[in-house]
Amino acid sequence: MSINIKAGIDYQQSYDSMPDSTLLDQSPAARVLGMSEAFMQAARTHGRHGIPFIKVGRKVKYRLGDLRQFLANHTKTHTGDK
Repeated sequence: MSINIKAGIDYQQSYDSMPDSTLLDQSPAARVLGMSEAFMQAARTHGRHGIPFIKVGRKVKYRLGDLRQFLANHTKTHTGDK
């Protein structure tokens, strides 16, 4: 999967080469997880799903390493995995 943090639209730049410390806004973070922005906002608001975020004032950021870890923690090999 690829994203371009600056444009938020172009998927040609690979996020695989970006460091874990890279901070993403909600839109590119949602694309990394394959979720909608509405899902990201609801997850933050209701404290569901355990997706870590950083909030300073009105700004919300997601650490790329946290998103990678979230995906790794939710990777399953079959539907019976817990």
